[in-house]
Amino acid sequence: RYGEDANLEADYIVVEIARQVLGENWMADYVARANHGGIERVML
Repeated sequence: RYGEDANLEADYIVVEIARQVLGENWMADYVARANHGGIERVML
């Protein structure tokens, strides 16, 4: 909402938390694990 005025970029809160907890490449790691071992293994 204020991105242009404040010169910042925000994402959904769950994405921001995942980035902080799991690291910057969390989504690529998740997709790689899902493709390699199946989604059931990732969700455990």
